[in-house]
Amino acid sequence: MPVSKRVKREPKAVDVIVIDRQNRPIVVGEARWEPIPDSAARSLVKGSREHADRRVPYILIADRERIRIYRGDEGAKRGPVFSTDSGPILSYYSTFYRERRPERISEDLFLELVLVWIRDLSYRWKSKTSPPPAFEALDRLGLVRLLDDALFNSEVRSGGYRLRRDELPDRPDPWTGA
Repeated sequence: MPVSKRVKREPKAVDVIVIDRQNRPIVVGEARWEPIPDSAARSLVKGSREHADRRVPYILIADRERIRIYRGDEGAKRGPVFSTDSGPILSYYSTFYRERRPERISEDLFLELVLVWIRDLSYRWKSKTSPPPAFEALDRLGLVRLLDDALFNSEVRSGGYRLRRDELPDRPDPWTGA
């Protein structure tokens, strides 16, 4: 009788996940404090694509030096469709980030600043009179329209399996209140 071997899957965590109103992932990504070389970014893009149960339109890779966005269907094959320096974007949301040397910022604060920027692209709470940093470029890509009324989560553990909406942390649904 053949014996099947059990394969243990390692738990994985997604730093950033954005879900639209139809429970579809829009953005999945990593936000790391240490600089990420291009070769490592390609590997992270591939790993991020494996976290979602459906095709993800955009993958975000952010570090203290650069913020890169890749198309989910192309992955790292063609390179990022958006790339910019992190400093000007994140210092818009934190005087602490602007005034301190970036080396003194914690990884948790860095992740929160990345999430604040993405939320502001959706809700425009900080930038009522002018668009958030990089708004025009991301609007031309079609990302801003997808972010309208999205649900944002960070540091979501997938248990080694693909992420589905019902596996996200227990938080009330902002649209239904349930």
